[in-house]
Amino acid sequence: MCIRSFSIVLYELHLSSSVRSAALMGVRPFGEMEMTPGEVLERILRPPEGDPHRIFRPRLESLHECPEFVTECIEDCWREDLEERPDFKVLLRSYRSPIIDIICKWCTLRLDNS
Repeated sequence: MCIRSFSIVLYELHLSSSVRSAALMGVRPFGEMEMTPGEVLERILRPPEGDPHRIFRPRLESLHECPEFVTECIEDCWREDLEERPDFKVLLRSYRSPIIDIICKWCTLRLDNS
């Protein structure tokens, strides 16, 4: 799992814990965006003309009642410059949370064993 994929999983996990977003879970990817899964995939694979380098991401504003450190972690993982994105070991040291710990440790083990 790459660090960006990790951040999307983290986003979706925190989105699902939001009461306001519960009705959207299992229906639409990326939370409250008014897009079908097919439209999201199309947008990721084919960015709009004139903006070929724009990376498509869910809206962080959709994470109601989410701890600030989670949104900071997600933002770090979404940095445009790949060299500036943290790896899983850095995330483990930087963000102390049971869910981040569990996912990062699992990803680190998988990377170490590959």
